[in-house]
Amino acid sequence: MPDRLPTARDESRPPRVLAPVPAHIPALDGLRGVAAVIVMLSHVASATGVAHEYFQRGGGQIGVMIFFALSGFLMAHIYFETPPRASALYKYLVARVARVVPLFLAVVFFSYAVTRWKSGEYPFVYSIDGAGLVDHLLLQRGENVLWTIPVELRFYALFPLFWILYRVSSNIALFSCLALALAYFVLPPSSMPVMHLGHYFVIGMATKLLSQRIHLAPRLNDAGFVASAAMIAFLFPMPFIWLFGYTPRMWWEPQIALAVFLLLFFTLRSNLAAGLLGTLWLRKLGDISYSLYLTHMLAIGNLRYFLDPQTHPVLLGVSAITLAILQSFVIFILFERPARRLIRRFAGPRRRPAMRSAPVAPRKG
Repeated sequence: MPDRLPTARDESRPPRVLAPVPAHIPALDGLRGVAAVIVMLSHVASATGVAHEYFQRGGGQIGVMIFFALSGFLMAHIYFETPPRASALYKYLVARVARVVPLFLAVVFFSYAVTRWKSGEYPFVYSIDGAGLVDHLLLQRGENVLWTIPVELRFYALFPLFWILYRVSSNIALFSCLALALAYFVLPPSSMPVMHLGHYFVIGMATKLLSQRIHLAPRLNDAGFVASAAMIAFLFPMPFIWLFGYTPRMWWEPQIALAVFLLLFFTLRSNLAAGLLGTLWLRKLGDISYSLYLTHMLAIGNLRYFLDPQTHPVLLGVSAITLAILQSFVIFILFERPARRLIRRFAGPRRRPAMRSAPVAPRKG
């Protein structure tokens, strides 16, 4: 029995409509830019020694975890509501190849060519010889930061299974994602050879499914965004050791997985996140995040030949960050974006021209 009967005033109020997550979320563009910056800063800290105690070995992996969770969320967000017909699957495949493969291959072949040509340590490129080239092309491994690309492409190959499962039952899809994510932390790391380090993609998909079911007040979303961002900051290696008393295993720490999930979940509907992460400069960093991720080590490695990290650590750090961002903008504008558009244009599904109706003879009389 209700506590009180509805009044005329209650009936006059419009029903509360829960705002759906929009198709494009600018704050996620900014979050992707932040993830790339985290990876870059960790490598700058390693090269210069500045703030190295905070990041230590593996701190930049938090940026990669955010990348993977974003990829899982966005794949679910973009495709789950579309029936997985052959045309949709082909469009998905073309989009994923266009997004990841061209720049990856360009960096791999460039590194291979320079590795064969150079006689000393300079210039710095990813060390890829003939056998390494085959390994990279077969997605068996990746040198330096390139290791994440085979992992991501394997997830893209498996994603249609989750897509089909969602179309069968969203509840089964959610349960499967949660159970699979939990299994990564319960079973030995070697138990998931097909989706090695795939739990953050699964966490991203689970975030999408939970965001359809859980709706919070705007203030709670803002508070959750601030709290989860603070959690992330305190889960880098140095504060993690201080809080928990042991060196984190990074990918296998449930505290970090929970923090990444909460950050992504609260970012979706937080006005504060929209204001901070949705700023123009952070969204631009999100646009170039892939170029920045793949090529920032080239800027850091080559500047070390001109600026001694022992003598000029701060100057080296600032110069490396500046050069990495500038070169990433150039690579994005001149190569990454045009290559993506070119592949989508020529390999994407062709639109059938509209059937022109036959002319109708004028009626007589």
